Amino acid sequence: MSSITQMPGTERYDPVGASRFGNRVIVDGRVVPHLTLVVKDGGYDLFLDDRFAIFVATDDAAQVFWMVANALAVGAGYKWIGEERHGVPFAPEVVKVENPSPS
Repeated sequence: MSSITQMPGTERYDPVGASRFGNRVIVDGRVVPHLTLVVKDGGYDLFLDDRFAIFVATDDAAQVFWMVANALAVGAGYKWIGEERHGVPFAPEVVKVENPSPS
């Protein structure tokens, strides 16, 4: 039984994407600026601005990543992670590209 409630109309995304240091964090289909992570046994090391880090257990990761992403957006003057200002989103959306099937 999971203690994470999925908001209606949203999909779950793998929170890991490529980055120069660790992996980029993806929340609600958006790449969160200034956040990277390293996969560890039992969870993730979450890095803010490649300087500050905490360990987040796998069971808590979705909730913690969502809260941190929205806190960063609010701190940057946005209402939430998906808001756009003058056509500029706080966190750009990601598009999943599947590997082409061999012919």
